Amino acid sequence: MPSTRVARLVYPFASQAREEARDYFFKGLRRVCPDLLRALKLELFPAYQEWTAQLQHARRAGAQVPPRGFLELERLHPAMAETVMTWCTRFHLVGRVEAEPEWYGFDWVAAARADSLWPAARVYETVWMWSQPNLGARLLNMDPPG
Repeated sequence: MPSTRVARLVYPFASQAREEARDYFFKGLRRVCPDLLRALKLELFPAYQEWTAQLQHARRAGAQVPPRGFLELERLHPAMAETVMTWCTRFHLVGRVEAEPEWYGFDWVAAARADSLWPAARVYETVWMWSQPNLGARLLNMDPPG
């Protein structure tokens, strides 16, 4: 995503700056609140593993692989999405739906809601990554998990 250059200063677009801030927030959690990631590993990750094992069994009968994104998870597997949201709510990792903007398209409510799910999306991406062979196992076995 390009940014705007004024004189010698570079100003990123708002969406880029917001994404970088969200990434920084989760990196900070690992340093400041390592128990949060340990809880994710001990509480949500086992539920994710059990769910993927069931999905793997069903996959032999033609089902699909675990979705990579949270919105897709919510659409295809609402029970697992609810498990992720319950865990996020317990740890106050729930985004805020932005107020109605001055200018918006017909689907601003859906877009604002999707944007507010960024903490749950990051949590889901984390457990998905931990389930991957090699790198995921290495990240999971770090203390605190990466």
